[in-house]
Amino acid sequence: KGRYYFTRIDAKIDHQFNPSHKIFGRYSHMRHRSLTRPQNEPAWELINPIWTIPIDQLNAVISDTYTINPTTINEVRLGFNRRRRNKLPPTQDQDWAKQLGIPNVSAATFPEFRPKFYNLGPEGRDQQVSEDLSFQNNLTRIIGTHTLKAGYEVIRTRYNSLVASLPSGLYNMGGTELPFTPNTGNSFASLLLGTVSSAQFTQATATWLPRWWSHSWYLQDDYKPLRNLTFNLGVRWSYESPFSTKYGQQSQFDPRATDPLTGRTGGIVHTGGLLAKRDLNNFQPRLGMAWNFKPRWVFRGNFGLVTGDLMVSGINQNFEEYLATANIQAPAGDPRIPFKLSQGPPPFRFNVNPDGSVPFIGSNYSARNVSWFDPGMRMPYVMNWSGGLQWEFRPTWVTEWLYQGSAGVGLLNNWDL
Repeated sequence: KGRYYFTRIDAKIDHQFNPSHKIFGRYSHMRHRSLTRPQNEPAWELINPIWTIPIDQLNAVISDTYTINPTTINEVRLGFNRRRRNKLPPTQDQDWAKQLGIPNVSAATFPEFRPKFYNLGPEGRDQQVSEDLSFQNNLTRIIGTHTLKAGYEVIRTRYNSLVASLPSGLYNMGGTELPFTPNTGNSFASLLLGTVSSAQFTQATATWLPRWWSHSWYLQDDYKPLRNLTFNLGVRWSYESPFSTKYGQQSQFDPRATDPLTGRTGGIVHTGGLLAKRDLNNFQPRLGMAWNFKPRWVFRGNFGLVTGDLMVSGINQNFEEYLATANIQAPAGDPRIPFKLSQGPPPFRFNVNPDGSVPFIGSNYSARNVSWFDPGMRMPYVMNWSGGLQWEFRPTWVTEWLYQGSAGVGLLNNWDL
């Protein structure tokens, strides 16, 4: 209880075939094991033992460096990263709903009660796996007063997320309050009476599987025309594929579509392919200089433009209706409770579409969410610039005056509307 175990395994190998050719490889494995309970309340300790949520992080890289001639060097690098987190509560598939006297519900999870009395409930099983595979090549060549560098990198990113669900139910306790009168009633009394004001049942019907390609190349020239003057000139180009999932199981709010549940304009659509157009205009200049214009005086200045990764703003983004949801409560304006725990919820059935999506079940749409991914999304970028003077006014003293600035354009954000 409250203990953490970290185990790290590292291995590295270097080999030089000849004076011009060498290779190295590295492998790392970080194991994170923490003894935990979903909550530390005494009531929960009576029914649930200590358990762990294992996290494993793996990293491997192979690099090959070859000196083509005294002024030319090439490096090739392959990389792999993987992180896996698996949460499997010990209450999974133990039919705790039946043991607590709640009929007509799944045996998969421990029922959740709200407010969280004594913080009961470990929620459902979930799993998150992320992987990156990369290839990189860098070439360096010296020609007179120029040091030229060029390179290319491609990264394949994969994310697999099993959304935590509560098929055995999340129960909001109520019914002891005076109808239509706020700040009345007692939720703990409602729990003792077993009166439910609303309940939500969720079931994962698909796994969130986003995929990305990232490409980038660069050219750079470190040019020294004079002994006391150096220019750094470069350009970088990058591209990230727009959001999409492996099997096209993704959701997008379409303001022009008709919602099949309400018949009103604006609905969730499930279309495969990319959710935004490709953004190929991502050139990023890099400029810098250092000038020792007189003894003990140096001027330095630079300007750079850097694009940011798009990826997503959170796990399970644009995945509505792949977590099947049934919301059970009385119609608006009806103060009666929909059911008691001892009765169980009224029967319902999830209707799974061929693409794996499941329409929302219920009459109160406040528990229904939608996401909209901007079809015109482009990669954001940040500009940085600086300029400054350094003065050695004493043999052991240097002072510096520096100006720095930055500005972001099209930075990512998300809003709850």
